[in-house]
Amino acid sequence: MDRVVMPESNTQVESVVSAPELLALLSAPAVEDGRTIAHGLYLMSLIPVLQRQIYRISKRGRGLNYGYDRVRFVSSVAVESRIRLKQTLVDATPHKIGARLEIDVEIEIEGGEKPAMVARNILLIENL
Repeated sequence: MDRVVMPESNTQVESVVSAPELLALLSAPAVEDGRTIAHGLYLMSLIPVLQRQIYRISKRGRGLNYGYDRVRFVSSVAVESRIRLKQTLVDATPHKIGARLEIDVEIEIEGGEKPAMVARNILLIENL
């Protein structure tokens, strides 16, 4: 069995996000059962885009993605699969800059028995 060697102290690396590297990552073939599958982090990146088609909050300042809790990639998604975003508002509380929303998100795969991904999205909405 291979050993994982970890540095004795914190280590960091730097990189520049470039379009060619991003495109290479998104098109890198991840294969399962002979099918090319989408990367889980790519699916996560689709959430804000799909979310804007579900609802819109008017008369507000900036909307800030505060992060995700309990992210799980449950099922793989074959390239060319149809997916759907399902959201449920769990909590809305006052925050020093406006409001804090907690939203359960689920990316479903058309015809799939289990979702591709589940998570809790946390958004901060600034007051005007």
